[in-house]
Amino acid sequence: MKIISFALTVALVLAVSVSAAPAPAASAMGGSLSTFSAGGGNGFVIKTDGSLWACGDNEYGKLGDGSETIYNYDNLPSKLRDNDRYDFIKVMDGVVFVAAGSSHTMAIKTDGSLYGWGDNQFGALGIGTETICVPGEGRVLIDYNMHTPIKILDDVVSVTAGWKCTYAIKTDGSLWAWGLNNYGQLGDGTVENRLTPVKIMDDVIDVAYGSSYAFAIKSDNSLWSWGLNNNGQLGDGNVSIHGGGSRGYVVDNNRLTPAKIMDDVKSVSASWRHSMAIKTDGSLWAWGTGYLGDGIWHSATALPVKIMDGVAAVSATSEITLAIKYDGNLYSWGIDISCSGASYGYLGTRVRGDALYPTLIMRNIVAISTAHGLSLVMKADGSIWSWRPFITYGLEQPYTDPEMLIGGVMLPADAFMGISDPSVSLPSSGKTDSASEWAMGELDRALYIWLLPDSVINGGWQSPTSRLAAADALVRLIELSTGDTMAQIASANGWDLNDNLFSDTGSQTVTFLRYAGVTTGVGDNKYDPGGDYNRAQIVTMLGRIAEVFFGAAMQGGSPFSDVPGWAAPYVGYAASAGITDGVGGGRFDSLGVLQNQHTGVFCYRALILWQKLS
Repeated sequence: MKIISFALTVALVLAVSVSAAPAPAASAMGGSLSTFSAGGGNGFVIKTDGSLWACGDNEYGKLGDGSETIYNYDNLPSKLRDNDRYDFIKVMDGVVFVAAGSSHTMAIKTDGSLYGWGDNQFGALGIGTETICVPGEGRVLIDYNMHTPIKILDDVVSVTAGWKCTYAIKTDGSLWAWGLNNYGQLGDGTVENRLTPVKIMDDVIDVAYGSSYAFAIKSDNSLWSWGLNNNGQLGDGNVSIHGGGSRGYVVDNNRLTPAKIMDDVKSVSASWRHSMAIKTDGSLWAWGTGYLGDGIWHSATALPVKIMDGVAAVSATSEITLAIKYDGNLYSWGIDISCSGASYGYLGTRVRGDALYPTLIMRNIVAISTAHGLSLVMKADGSIWSWRPFITYGLEQPYTDPEMLIGGVMLPADAFMGISDPSVSLPSSGKTDSASEWAMGELDRALYIWLLPDSVINGGWQSPTSRLAAADALVRLIELSTGDTMAQIASANGWDLNDNLFSDTGSQTVTFLRYAGVTTGVGDNKYDPGGDYNRAQIVTMLGRIAEVFFGAAMQGGSPFSDVPGWAAPYVGYAASAGITDGVGGGRFDSLGVLQNQHTGVFCYRALILWQKLS
């Protein structure tokens, strides 16, 4: 629910924090908890015991351990003193919220007190002083940087650290800001830098910072923006046109105070020159400059453009965007190639180059935080993963396969725990009207995550599921549950999906299920793809999938009176796991025709169960 930003180059490192499905007033203090954050070449995590840990670049003392890395600015990337940390180190205890900025860091403790450390140029720490530097050279004249945490405010529930500025939401919903204000990015009606916190507006539940501009979401889900608008990034229909010179504009449409942009917004993310917002119906909207995700290069698009549906969390980061969809899949898109032609693997796609449309990169992700080319992603077990190592100034690192950096991290209160998350309210898809009332809700959720193949969706919900359609649905279920594709699983096990294991079908999904031991066909080397399954057969195949892919044990018998012996252990497993509750009266209707609505609901319930095991 917080901002995520990173710089395309070392010279422009932006705001950073955790992005997850938003849940206003989720924590005991009234805000959501941000428990890990990527910053300018570094990262922070809060472990389950409340301890804060840091790793990476330590210029300005932004790790908070009392030391500092000193750079030789005449000969980047050489270091005069190297106190970067290449393993996580403990910083402080009793922390519930952390926000890493480009060169300073903020943390909220359990009592609501706000602490900050690192670079204090332009008063970014809000302590009444500022660090004075020689312009363009970074040489400190008066040093008020803080290498260890210093207390700033009380009664704070959320904080965002940006480029030389900071925003904090207090328990009463008031928004406060301080630091650099040359484009009106603080929103106080001036362009004066602020060395101490100044109140901006009331009734705020979330705030996001881009490059010299910012957003706030109020309790009525209205979205407000202010600051620099040279790329249309404020989303108000206007663009500030640069006229050359020192920050001169021919037409100045920057905003010095908050202006309302749109309604029904639950989450917003701001970057260098484009912005993203998720509406309450799960639709994702974008504006600004760049590849916004619809395949088109947008030049200063100043009004929101719809990108896609079913989005739980989004992170706009410099030239790229990452988004978690309702199925827990993580997608990325945007620019990966620099002006020099180099490609750095920021998108996490393995394939170097720009991505004009959302591209799947990981599965089963609950929250994300990105900054300056570093993306940190969280799985439901509290582990933090990344496909690029921590970056220090002047040193670019190539893409690697995702690897776990640290475990035992506290889950954010607003982490998106998959489609089963009860806090997520989904509108009807409009495609389930023909289904029985008991099935409509779960079928809608299955449709939001693309769990079901067209052969099931379009066949009529109360019509029989063909054996071939059932195979397609089961394979898609396996892919979403394990996080691996059918091709990846087959390759790892040496299964040739082009083998015709049955004489009456060459379907790769059927071949896959046969190799996995999920189905054996109907005998005589046939699968009968156009035939129907019964209820006991589909549940038996679900049980076999649980055995093969998740190590589940089929123990005991069926609680229903009408289940044949061969299916009893599997029906018993499905009943105990909540996949089915029978048809009433102690019966399962084992030999009843399997309907498409049964297939959809059984697969959806199995997915919710198995996502927790993968």
